[in-house]
Amino acid sequence: MRLLHGFSGWLWKSGIALLVWNLSFVPLQAQPAQQGEIEELKKRLEQLEQAPEGSAFSLLKSIEVSGFVDTSFNYNFNEPKAPQENRLRVFDRPANTFSVNILEVALEKKASDPGMAGFRVDFDAGRDVPFFRAAGFEAGNFDIQQAFVTYKAPLGEGLTLTFGKFVSLMGSEMIESPDNFNFSRSFLFGFAQPFTHTGLLLSYPVARMVDLTLGVVNGWDNIDDNNDSKTLVGRAMFNVADTFTFAVAGIYGAEQTNRESPKRWVLDLMGMLMPFPHLHLTFNYDYGREDEAVTIDDRFKDALWQGISLIVHYDLTQQFGLSLRGEFFNDEDGARTGTAQDLWEITLTAAYKWFKGFETRLEYRHDRSNVASFDRDGRPTKTQDTIATEVLFRF
Repeated sequence: MRLLHGFSGWLWKSGIALLVWNLSFVPLQAQPAQQGEIEELKKRLEQLEQAPEGSAFSLLKSIEVSGFVDTSFNYNFNEPKAPQENRLRVFDRPANTFSVNILEVALEKKASDPGMAGFRVDFDAGRDVPFFRAAGFEAGNFDIQQAFVTYKAPLGEGLTLTFGKFVSLMGSEMIESPDNFNFSRSFLFGFAQPFTHTGLLLSYPVARMVDLTLGVVNGWDNIDDNNDSKTLVGRAMFNVADTFTFAVAGIYGAEQTNRESPKRWVLDLMGMLMPFPHLHLTFNYDYGREDEAVTIDDRFKDALWQGISLIVHYDLTQQFGLSLRGEFFNDEDGARTGTAQDLWEITLTAAYKWFKGFETRLEYRHDRSNVASFDRDGRPTKTQDTIATEVLFRF
């Protein structure tokens, strides 16, 4: 997430400056005794402004505050019957309705130098929350998406330890809509990858262009582990150039409740390329397998899924941009979507940035399956078309 660096420090300094400036006009009508009190107050405020490193006031000034409000309206041309849903969607699931998708506020203090500690907490509320909230935190439409502490150990270039709840290392799309080019999310984001983990990560820049992250977590979208086995996660990020980044990520572990033997694993490949200014290309491929994930004739059967997506984004002007996403997802055994099927989707999104932090989007999406997975006026159908408007404000 892009943070408003130094926002809290700027707010603190601006508040002090404004208060001192206002106080400077009070002595014109103040009594001598009041004048002395005002001068003393001004001195104390100046002392707070110059608080030593490590003090409570210095800590408050170092905390970065950011967030966004995401609202939308979507319309499904199929006119689905109750439950009135956009089938096989991740967040934009309720159909033909206005939605307050997410209100997010994030607090962060970065561990920027070796020997320093930091933290991050993301508070989320809204209609999208139940669809990505980890098991073990049942709180209606509210969630703490992330809550972790970091420590940058003075080892070489700095070994960073992250302990707590954090988002997945996998995928090219984010939970936060402002950080994506499209309004709706891909099938890969919703069915092939986890959202969050709770556990421990170790990150280290092993070379000038290579960052390595390894971790052990409770599992796939779990706060508390649902079995006695831990899950391993990892990612190698290759920052080949300012215009090209490539990553290989993976996850391996037991994810079934009270069963340690069956394992689930996913290999995730992601690349981002800017061949020339204003053009962004994003590639994502997933291959996943799970032991004994489905039952056929009362027998366990292993499951396979895989998919690929490509997003092309072009900024026609500083304010107006177009994004096109094409995707294929194969759920060979129905372990991820509930039905053995092949899915395709194509999404076109137009975005306009009115001023800093304020953006509107218009999106058309076409979904297709090789089986009748969608609802057209109460009847099964193989296609689904939607149009949506989104209004975003980032602060």
